[in-house]
Amino acid sequence: MGAIFGGYSTFSWQALLLCLVTSVVILSVGYSVGLHHRLIHNSFQCSQWLENTLVYIGVLGSTVGPYSAIEQHDLHEWAWQQPRCHSYFAHSQNPIVDWVWTLHCDIQLAYPPIIHYEPQVANNPFYWWLEQTKLLHQLPLAIAFYHFGGWSWVFWGIYVRICICTNAQWLMQYRAQSWQGHHQAAPYSARFSHSHSQYDPGWWLISALRSVGLAWNVEQPGLLASAPRYSLMEPLMEPLMEPTIQPAAQTQNSQI
Repeated sequence: MGAIFGGYSTFSWQALLLCLVTSVVILSVGYSVGLHHRLIHNSFQCSQWLENTLVYIGVLGSTVGPYSAIEQHDLHEWAWQQPRCHSYFAHSQNPIVDWVWTLHCDIQLAYPPIIHYEPQVANNPFYWWLEQTKLLHQLPLAIAFYHFGGWSWVFWGIYVRICICTNAQWLMQYRAQSWQGHHQAAPYSARFSHSHSQYDPGWWLISALRSVGLAWNVEQPGLLASAPRYSLMEPLMEPLMEPTIQPAAQTQNSQI
């Protein structure tokens, strides 16, 4: 509602530019490189301060924290390996149904898998703090945007930007089948594609970090080492029961 009505009533070209720039930076730097490549797949090594910074930027782009991001990702990967993968995970429904399910609903499994986090993640107090306060980190940005651009920057830099980022993440899952296929073939790779011609800004950033010595042990397709996972999914001993879809507001938040 804030994005639709606030964005419409306070539109300016500067605010639109702010929204687009922050969305690209947060999705490419924070979500793709920080949360996905580094925290979830451990596809490259870097200093702890840089990892914390990248993960923090990723948290700004959505409504999930570090642990819930790992949980959602690993739950999807686990479901894809089941003989009867539910459409909620397979994204096989029409776009409208899949959009409502992914962004507005939660799924309850009769036999949910158990996620075990690696010690360096499970014992990281910064990540626990981010998980508990994830939505509050929009406030410093909102104050800064209001100071420099007024309410127009607040609505476009916070409300519209969060809507763009969350919907972009859903659209990537629903439509980017070639990237997802390459990614599943080499999940620990720092590159989504096997071709240098494919658009992959996350890989460009990781390559830049490596060139200045801020990233090392960068995994690539065909050159993958046995990199440790930051979480381990315990196999399910019982068959997958047919789950039910319920509105997220009526479900209990999962405890990590």
